[in-house]
Amino acid sequence: MNNAIRKKPQYVIMTWLLQFLLFCVFLTCRWKIHNIEVLNQAREKSRPILICCWHSRFVLVSRLFKKIHLPLWAVSSTHRDSEIMATILQKWGFKLIRGSSTRGWSRVLKTMIKLFRVENTIIALTKDGPKGPPHITKKGAVSLAIKHR
Repeated sequence: MNNAIRKKPQYVIMTWLLQFLLFCVFLTCRWKIHNIEVLNQAREKSRPILICCWHSRFVLVSRLFKKIHLPLWAVSSTHRDSEIMATILQKWGFKLIRGSSTRGWSRVLKTMIKLFRVENTIIALTKDGPKGPPHITKKGAVSLAIKHR
């Protein structure tokens, strides 16, 4: 994590504003969770779980997990633009795996392999990146999860 960036006044202000905006948006959301029993059954087996979602919906998914109080690891880019969201995720109780498909991917894979050996680990990531193409799945993380199950 880049602490120099996190100490800049504009970064602190932007983080606070985004967190406030998200709080306001989430207040207006009506939550209807379908098939939560599938997640609960997976958790009862004490095996690692990989949660995948689209990049454009990650904030909603992360808020859902904060709301139902599950411990969760999230993959977060090391890019400067990602620092604000990474800070918010940490405030929500997420542990971060820092890296992306273009920077730090080997560190992400090594960390995920270690975490897949730990019972009750939940890892969340996006299957399409911010650069796109949107809603096109990259197979790396799912292949890794299947290999280490």
